[in-house]
Amino acid sequence: MSKSTEADVPKKAKATKTTTAKTAAAKLTKETTVAKATRAKKTPVSKAPDQATINKMVEEAAYFLAERRSFAPGFDQQDWLEAKAQILSQLKNASPPAKK
Repeated sequence: MSKSTEADVPKKAKATKTTTAKTAAAKLTKETTVAKATRAKKTPVSKAPDQATINKMVEEAAYFLAERRSFAPGFDQQDWLEAKAQILSQLKNASPPAKK
């Protein structure tokens, strides 16, 4: 029995393997480039939250203000107004500059 060596493989088979490898590499490079370009285009768009979301944020902030006071009664409205001011201030500072 004789062992098969590279010399025994026909040149056409070698060329096909090389071409296939080059084609696969080129395809992979192209797919990677397209994927990167697609990811680059998908920048997060910052949009203002709706009123329901803002109210939920204020509710949570007011809860934490009340918690700091051990839920002492009689400060509900004060907590809500302070929380609302905090949330609106944060949203104002986080919003992108207005377009001209």
